[in-house]
Amino acid sequence: LMSITITDSVTTLDDFTFYYCVSLTSVKIGKSVKKKIDKDQFYNCTALTSVDFDKENETYKSIDGVVYTKDGTTLVYWPLAKKNVVIPNGVTTIGMSVFNDCPQSCVLIPDSVTMIDKWAFGKAIKTVCYGGSKEQWDKITIELGNYPLLDANIVFDHPAHDYAAVVTAPSCTAAGFTTYTCSLCGDSYTADEVPALGHDYVDRVCTRCGERDGTPGDADGNGFVNARDVILVMRASLPGFVAPDGYNKNAADLEKDGEINARDVIAVMKAALKQL
Repeated sequence: LMSITITDSVTTLDDFTFYYCVSLTSVKIGKSVKKKIDKDQFYNCTALTSVDFDKENETYKSIDGVVYTKDGTTLVYWPLAKKNVVIPNGVTTIGMSVFNDCPQSCVLIPDSVTMIDKWAFGKAIKTVCYGGSKEQWDKITIELGNYPLLDANIVFDHPAHDYAAVVTAPSCTAAGFTTYTCSLCGDSYTADEVPALGHDYVDRVCTRCGERDGTPGDADGNGFVNARDVILVMRASLPGFVAPDGYNKNAADLEKDGEINARDVIAVMKAALKQL
């Protein structure tokens, strides 16, 4: 289950409705749900990035996949996999347990916040970027259970992040991505992933990285397909394999499925027999 739409006929979402739906990334909720929404409905939904309420819902609204009360003054639920935690100006209350299970280590809180409810923050929080002064921060009502805030680094007069982007280009075998780092507080996250390019072989040599495709079955790269290659491919098909010098995975992967398995072992045996 990766996404789901709750129709207007549904009025209540019970606790643990999506319990341990670890593949769930998005939820759309109709206009009729009014019961209290919190992290219990989405317990351990570790891939969830957005919960979107219908605009006609009279109790809740969503902004960029995050749930607030209809008037926008209380932050109700922050999806576990949503990065770059920036609470919008105008929010006055951070609701109970909102970030308790979130893995994000940095959050930006505007100076409009006047109350942080019980257990709002978990042990992952390391840095709080606060839009106001220390005097304003000291006036916020912080309820029980927010002990991680005592050890967090509070950066005052920090109304917005100033992110610089560093692009890591994709290679033949690894995806590319962009790393965003705030020059003010050091908060960092990655996004904008680009798929790996894949090899571009011409005459069995990759034009991008220079890797040899190799003779099919010649896993040790000595120019022949023999018993040594059979043994090497058998070892490569087992867990914990450590590639020796000269090992050519492309040559070992005769099935061209990206994995070394029993089918490749059989194929290299056949290739070796043909050279006898």
